[in-house]
Amino acid sequence: MKQTARSIETELRRLIKASSIGEWKVYFADAIPELDRDSTYITVRHTAGIEGDVQEGIATVNYFIPALSGGVADVMRIAEVERKAAEWAYSLKPYKGWYWQLADTISTHYDPDATIYFVSIRLKYKHYTEEY
Repeated sequence: MKQTARSIETELRRLIKASSIGEWKVYFADAIPELDRDSTYITVRHTAGIEGDVQEGIATVNYFIPALSGGVADVMRIAEVERKAAEWAYSLKPYKGWYWQLADTISTHYDPDATIYFVSIRLKYKHYTEEY
């Protein structure tokens, strides 16, 4: 079956929630409720895709980690999240026509407006419309 951007995000969200990294709240990137600055959460977003018998594209998973006072990074927490995120990304196995792999190096960024850091994982996906 052909997938839509939302169904791709839903599949990625399911993979996260079924894993050891799924203990945080997981939201679609366009459906984050109003959160306080102390919240930790994950967002999933379909970034780009190509249509065809084999659908291919990029999806992004961001882990949001509040800054310490003064906007200082919680370096130990960020390192732990990066490690867990890498373990999870490398553990992804083919499943019902889905194939996932890292598209870029896992990286951490800072959003000064929100005073929050985020660990970003960009995943390449392939989805075969017929089971092979």
